[in-house]
Amino acid sequence: MPVPFETLIPYGIMVATLRSVQMFGITGTGLHVIKYVQNGGKKPRWGLDQWDRQSTHRSEIMTFPCNRLDI
Repeated sequence: MPVPFETLIPYGIMVATLRSVQMFGITGTGLHVIKYVQNGGKKPRWGLDQWDRQSTHRSEIMTFPCNRLDI
């Protein structure tokens, strides 16, 4: 007995939905890994104020003297 194609439409919608959810998960995980690796394996910093920027800049200057512009 043949199956009418109308009965397969809900299954197609479910498969397409699951596939898109899976792809969003893969994309989100990939972006998280890239951001994590670019930040040296540390969590990203949010809401930096003047004190944080100044202390980070000072730390970079003291840690990496070869990167200073006046050398």
